[in-house]
Amino acid sequence: MKFRWLLVVVAGALALFALGGPGWLPSGVPTAMAQTVRKSCAFCKKSIPASATKCPYCGKVLPKAQTKTTRSKAAPPKKTPPPAKETMVSCPSCRAQTPKDKFCKECGEPLDAPPPNKPTRVIPEYSVSQLAWHPRGNVLAAGDELGEAVFFTMPQAERQTPLSGGLGSGVSAMSWSRDGNRLLTTTTDGRVWVHDLYTREQISVSAPSNEIVLVARWSPLQDEKIATLGADGLLRFMDPITGNQIAQHDLGETTAMDWSPDATIATGHASGLVAIRDQYSLAVRKTLREEGGGYAGHLSYSPTGGMLAVGLDPPQLVVFDLNKGTHTTFSLSDTVFTMTWAPEGRRLAVDCMEKVLIFDVWARVKMLELPVTAGAMAWSPDGKFLAIADAEGIGLYAIPPDHLAMPKRSGG
Repeated sequence: MKFRWLLVVVAGALALFALGGPGWLPSGVPTAMAQTVRKSCAFCKKSIPASATKCPYCGKVLPKAQTKTTRSKAAPPKKTPPPAKETMVSCPSCRAQTPKDKFCKECGEPLDAPPPNKPTRVIPEYSVSQLAWHPRGNVLAAGDELGEAVFFTMPQAERQTPLSGGLGSGVSAMSWSRDGNRLLTTTTDGRVWVHDLYTREQISVSAPSNEIVLVARWSPLQDEKIATLGADGLLRFMDPITGNQIAQHDLGETTAMDWSPDATIATGHASGLVAIRDQYSLAVRKTLREEGGGYAGHLSYSPTGGMLAVGLDPPQLVVFDLNKGTHTTFSLSDTVFTMTWAPEGRRLAVDCMEKVLIFDVWARVKMLELPVTAGAMAWSPDGKFLAIADAEGIGLYAIPPDHLAMPKRSGG
């Protein structure tokens, strides 16, 4: 009987082990079954064999085991920091936005350039009496009092080959042809020279007239004629190919002349008369100013021909709007020696004795005063620089158009 009871106990223990393992045994019983790998039921949280698919306690089917695989994680790639944003500044010379550096990437000028009333660069060329900036802006021609005409590559200001042979006398006027291939130069002995830009060779020269040429202009249509005004008050027309004089006119003490883009000729006279004339007959089309009240010493058409600036003595500047039939008068403290328009036809540079005044003609105000005694002046074709020749050399002044709030305007 006792033996049968013992068999029942052993069989029960084996059954218990099959069902639950060591969890059914008293705690602290050292047995090999206690070393079985176990896990927790996902529902009732009781300890069950790791191989069980159904919990013996709550009877629920266990979800598939999530095998956690420990992998050595590769180090994340180092993030390259984005490149630092370049600091952009406005170039004081050309006003373009450029990275902050020593020099502007657009025009090559130093970014610590001086204010507009100081030159950004001085070309060491002295005794310059005339300046003419090439229409394409890459060459600046300078004529001096010794009869030499030299060229500078711009904006580098590198000296180029001068005109061959020299001119013999001081340069009194200078002007480029419309296509920029020929340079018109006049000298104090009254001669008119035409040279080829590329060969630097003489194309033609007129006979000396022993009268200083005050003004020389190409005809605005096809450069087929040259007009000059001498100190004798005579208006002459010349053939630029042969150098021969075509015609000569005495209009009565003519002291100033300019040839408009619309092919009319404006003349100023010692009597104060300012007239618009036909370019062929020189008959008066319109009288802008009657005789009396001042000596009309200088005339300058705006680039489009819509305005005419007149320098008078006693000192006064009058700008006529030829489209509207109106005029604006600016008072001056000194006599006008020369004047030149900026390419956009709004700014006008006027040389008055020991200073150069720059007027905003549209706004009718003086916008800038340069303390310099100018021997000659010329604007760059883009209007960003004004070249002024004085005793120190040729100074390049940065006066870009966006010094002004440029409103839209017709004419000019």
